[in-house]
Amino acid sequence: MTSFVLDLSGEFERLRAELRDELLAELREQLAAEAWPGWLDVPTAAKYMSVSPERVRKLIARNAIPYSQEAPGCRVLIERRALDQHLRHRAGGGLATT
Repeated sequence: MTSFVLDLSGEFERLRAELRDELLAELREQLAAEAWPGWLDVPTAAKYMSVSPERVRKLIARNAIPYSQEAPGCRVLIERRALDQHLRHRAGGGLATT
């Protein structure tokens, strides 16, 4: 009986490296697409929350979400981490409506 031995270790290593590189490239693209700044202005916060900018303004007016503003009439900024924490805390009830 004749036996054959195939050494595919080099081929497996090449395929593993190729797959790793493709997965890393895809993950980098996804992370770049999902990256949000630490502080959000109203239009960016609206996109982040998948609501309209008017909805964000109403939530701010009712103090329904955390925000920072230097003085009345100045630009409003929302810290993304604080917003995430607030939304997780309220996850059961969802956003208030008006």
